[in-house]
Amino acid sequence: MLIFPTVRAIRQERARLQAKGNVFLPKMVTIDEFIKRSVIVPGKKAVDEDTRVILLGRAADFDDFKKLKIERDFFKFLKNSDFFFRFFEELSVEKVDISSLYITDIYAEYSEHLDILQELKRRYEKLLEEYSFFDRFQIPSLYRLNRNFIGQIEYVKLYLEGFATNFELELFDSISKERDFFINYTANGFNEKMSQKLEKLGFGTLEVGFSYSLDLTNKEILEKKALNLPKPAEAVSFKNRISQTGFVKKKIYDFVKSGIKPEDIAVILPDENFKEYLYLFDLPRNLNFAMGFDYSSTSTYKKLTLLLEYINDRESIKNQTEIEKESLSEIAENFLQISSKRTGFDEFRKVVEAAVESEAEEREIFEDEIEKFKILFGVMKEYTFAKKLRIFLNRLQKRSIDDVQGGKITVMGLLESRGCSFEGVIIPDFNEGIVPKPSEKDIFLDSKVRRSANLPTRNDRENLQKYYYYELFRKAKKCAVCYVKNDIDSPSRLIEEFGFFEKKSYAEKEIAGTLFSVNTPKKRTNKEIKLYYDFKKEKISATKLKDLLECKRRFYYKYIKNLKSAEMPTKAVAENEVGNILHEALKNVYRKKDAYFSVAELKKEFETEMKKLTDKSNMYMRFLTDIWTKKIEPFCENEIKRFEAGYRVFKTEQYLTASFEGFVLEGKIDRIDSKSGRFYVIDYKSGNIKLPAKYEEEKVVDFQLEFYYLLSLGYGEIEKVCYYDLKDGKLKEEKFFGEKMGLLKETLKSLEKGEVDFSMTQDFKNCRYCPYKIVCGRD
Repeated sequence: MLIFPTVRAIRQERARLQAKGNVFLPKMVTIDEFIKRSVIVPGKKAVDEDTRVILLGRAADFDDFKKLKIERDFFKFLKNSDFFFRFFEELSVEKVDISSLYITDIYAEYSEHLDILQELKRRYEKLLEEYSFFDRFQIPSLYRLNRNFIGQIEYVKLYLEGFATNFELELFDSISKERDFFINYTANGFNEKMSQKLEKLGFGTLEVGFSYSLDLTNKEILEKKALNLPKPAEAVSFKNRISQTGFVKKKIYDFVKSGIKPEDIAVILPDENFKEYLYLFDLPRNLNFAMGFDYSSTSTYKKLTLLLEYINDRESIKNQTEIEKESLSEIAENFLQISSKRTGFDEFRKVVEAAVESEAEEREIFEDEIEKFKILFGVMKEYTFAKKLRIFLNRLQKRSIDDVQGGKITVMGLLESRGCSFEGVIIPDFNEGIVPKPSEKDIFLDSKVRRSANLPTRNDRENLQKYYYYELFRKAKKCAVCYVKNDIDSPSRLIEEFGFFEKKSYAEKEIAGTLFSVNTPKKRTNKEIKLYYDFKKEKISATKLKDLLECKRRFYYKYIKNLKSAEMPTKAVAENEVGNILHEALKNVYRKKDAYFSVAELKKEFETEMKKLTDKSNMYMRFLTDIWTKKIEPFCENEIKRFEAGYRVFKTEQYLTASFEGFVLEGKIDRIDSKSGRFYVIDYKSGNIKLPAKYEEEKVVDFQLEFYYLLSLGYGEIEKVCYYDLKDGKLKEEKFFGEKMGLLKETLKSLEKGEVDFSMTQDFKNCRYCPYKIVCGRD
């Protein structure tokens, strides 16, 4: 029996043997399958993935668990449970007991956490015992050799890649006493810790740079061969991630042109999310995605997720709109009616199946999971339909749909490439933080404690990844990696550490040509829009004028064509909503009284008005308005000083019009104060106030205070026009008010021409958040 690290490695070996002619093929299994078949746990059955989470959640129901700062909310615990299982599994396969960690934790930094984890494990194991289950982390302490299986094997040959745990070595050693057991092993300098483990088993010194054939039964080295060194590999940088897709396509072409068969080329993805880019641009379907496609991208999964969101928040306008758009209203009502019920399996299945699409594989996976899900209902009696649906979606999310239409070039993750060899290897995303990928296993223990307890450290796990990458490069004829290099992203340190990379560069345009046709998509033509428009016939506000000065095309679409931006209806709180409430509250406060002489009274009035105007059902809005009732204190203090000095509120939220240079100006002024027959015009600001340090005529587009000055002249002499910063309670004047008044006069005069060229702005920053950028072709 031959044991390989992956199914892909088995396929390669089978193809190699079949190429020799008509031969009997040996039994071949993965290491995981071999271990599962080699051991038994008498009188117990293995717990499935979801039952273990449910039971662990029950086990976590004790007071001290809160000290771990991990929420016990069902859905959040569902996501975080992996941390505990990985921790328990790691200790068990390395044959380390939690109690032994207290000795290695010299400074008792983790002792409280260890107490809690030990109690959690004890309570969880008690629940497993009640249901006659065993968890996989218990196997090293509960297993017995399955001699029926082992008795069918003549001999075992293990192709060991990188690292084996203490439990695996113990198991292999036990089997080697019953059957001849051979190990093929490579020492490339990144797996020295594994070499040391094998040396302790009795093999003597294993030198770096050699491959070995080891006889585990007799503890002998049967063969020792020097390793080939990796050939020079290409390393190329790009400014953005999508350009790497073009590079991958180019290197595939280059490799095939050099004589490498497509089936001998592999694209290795350190971050498997990159497959979305590759699939998008693989129009001829040359690529075969070994990892398949996430079930979460299917219509069935998306519909079920949308329905769950709807029953959790049916008041959401966004959810309602999406339900209507997908024609799910009737199904949604069925979901809603039983959302809080403790449904049985038959009812659950009947309701959920209504949302399942008819595509063969999509439905097949659903049917498979729903049948397995039936087993769980015994431990989910108290759960509502909504909770059960969340668990079911969690199961579906872990499934994938096979790529049945793929080509000859394989795309796979790093772990899937273990034990394989390819003549051509291409790796995108060869960036620091991705290669090597950081581990999440150090959440409960640091490297110091791990080292003392002989547990794998972060450095050990990084070395394991280096081992896999090095072997891919060493076995290949041609290799190329690419990475993103900019202000945020940098190349992986492995490029320098391996030492066989040659850094090259390509023109971004050259690579883009492999992704986008030079003829398509056709670029939109920037049509001229010229027409006669009389600005004097329409009222002009400061906002209208600002739109015109920033971009004439935007003005055309917004005010002449009256095109409104389409936004998804939502109950989310927009920034301007809070500002509107602030303005309305202050208006109401000062319409009661034109002056206050107590900070406490003014603050109380403001708080009362804010509460009246705030939607009490919207927790986030309540939170924001509560913050403003505290922020407003400096403003209240300054207001009392002003009132004591003789100022009075004259007008609030006053809409006014005025004639100026033949134009009709309009606007709504937040507030006008009076003192000794003179007036003070005020504009409230709850956000940042940006006042320029120097006057730059060509950059002036905002004439709000100048408009307010002209609009309020009808009341009498205007002493000051200023902004009122509601955060710090200070009045802020424009330094260049006089210059801007002159510029406003000139600007309005320039609008007297009959024909207007509504051209697009050349200042592209104005396009970033513009709702008309798609219409303009600036998207």
